[in-house]
Amino acid sequence: MIEIFNLIYCLLIFSLIVMSPIYPFNQVQNAESKSINLMAFNLIINLNLLLFLSFFNIKIFYVSKIFVLALLLILIINFYKNYKYIKVNYTLFFIFIIIAFEIASKLELGWDAKWFWLIKTIYFFEDHFFSDLINYEYNKFHPHFGSYIWAFFWKLSFVNLEYTGRLFYLFLYLFSLCLITNSLNNNFFTKTFIFTLLVLITYQYKIFSGLQEIIVFSILSILSVLISEYLKNKRFSELIKILLLSNILLWIKSEGIAFYVILFISLNFIKSISFKSKVYINFLATLIIILKIIIYKFFQININEQPYTIEYLSSLDFGILYYKIKNITLYLGFYSLKNLIYFLAGFFLILKIKLIFKDDYFKFILIFFIGNTAFIFLAYILRDMEVVYSLKTTIDRLIFSSSGIYLLFISGILFSFFKKYFKLNPN
Repeated sequence: MIEIFNLIYCLLIFSLIVMSPIYPFNQVQNAESKSINLMAFNLIINLNLLLFLSFFNIKIFYVSKIFVLALLLILIINFYKNYKYIKVNYTLFFIFIIIAFEIASKLELGWDAKWFWLIKTIYFFEDHFFSDLINYEYNKFHPHFGSYIWAFFWKLSFVNLEYTGRLFYLFLYLFSLCLITNSLNNNFFTKTFIFTLLVLITYQYKIFSGLQEIIVFSILSILSVLISEYLKNKRFSELIKILLLSNILLWIKSEGIAFYVILFISLNFIKSISFKSKVYINFLATLIIILKIIIYKFFQININEQPYTIEYLSSLDFGILYYKIKNITLYLGFYSLKNLIYFLAGFFLILKIKLIFKDDYFKFILIFFIGNTAFIFLAYILRDMEVVYSLKTTIDRLIFSSSGIYLLFISGILFSFFKKYFKLNPN
C-alpha cells in the first residue's frame, strides 16, 4: 500500500515541474491549449534551472528539497492570488499509475544503465558533485544530466527506491504525448483515444530501464510541437523555447549534439523564419555549444571519448566501407520496420513529397529525416568498432530516440485521414 501512495506522491512532485513557476490554468475552458503550452514552458525553465544547479557543489539533498518547496510555494501563491482552479488530466494520471506499477515490479536495468547511468546517479544521490565525476573512468562517454534527474527525484522519494527517480522519465514521456495530442484536437474523447493509442504504439518496458533514449525521444517530441507552434504564430519567443529545450539534448547523451546540430540546420531552411531571427538563433545555438566546451574544460572532464580516431578514418578502404554500408542499410531497414514511427515518417515523406514547396513544417521534417539518416550511417561508418556487433547493440535505441521528432508529423497525417473518412469532431 505504501508504494501506491508513493507513486501518487511522485506524480504530484513531477506535476510541480510543469505547473510552476508560471501558473498555467484559468477559468476559460477554450484556453486549454494555452495551458499545456505554459506547462511546456515551465518544464523548459525548470530543466534548465536544474541543469544549471547540477554544476555547483551543492548537495542534491538540499537542491531537491529547496527547489521543490520553492515551486510548491509559488504554485500556492498563484493559486490563491489569481485563479483558484486546477485542471487534472485523468488519462495521464491513470496511465502513469499503470505503467509505474510495471516499472516498480520489474526493476530490471538495461546494460548501459547498469554500467554507466546508475553509477553516475549514485554519485549524485550520495551527495557528490559534478566535479567528482572526473574520478569515474567511464564518465567520458556520455553527459551527466539524465543521471542527475534520476538522483534528484530518487532523493525526494519517501520510500528510498531508485526506480522513483526513473519514474520522472515516464512522466516526461507521457507529458510529451499529451502535448502532441492536444495540438491535434480539443475534443476530450478524441484526445483520450489518440493519447492512449500513442502510448500503445510507443511504450515498451526496456526504454524505462534506466536508459536515456526515452529522455531524448520525449524532448524531440516536445520540440516538434514547439516548432509547429512557431510556424503557426511566428513568435520569436517560441524560437527561444526551442533553443532552451534543445540545450538539454547536449547534456543527456553523446548523440544529443548530432540531433541538436541537425535540428538547427533544418530550421535554417525554413523560409518563414526571417534572416535576422536565423542570425540570432544560430549565434545563440553556437554559443551554447561553446559554453558546454568551456564547462567541461573548467572541470577537466573530457567532452566525449567515443571510438573515433584520425588513424582509423585514414585506414578505411573501399572494401571496409562497402561492408559497413551494406550492414548499416540492412539493420537500418530491419529496425525501421520494427519502429513504426521511423518507418511511417519515411513513407509519408515520400508519399507527400510535393508538400516540400508548400509546407514549412513538412520541409523541416524532411530535412531532419535526411540529416538523421545520414548521421546514423556516419556514426557506424566512422566508429572504430566491429560494425555488426555495434549495430546489434545500439541501432534500435538510436532509431527510437530520434523518432520522437516525427511523432506529431505522423499523428497529424493519420488524424487528418481519420477525420476525413470517419467525420471526427475537431472540437
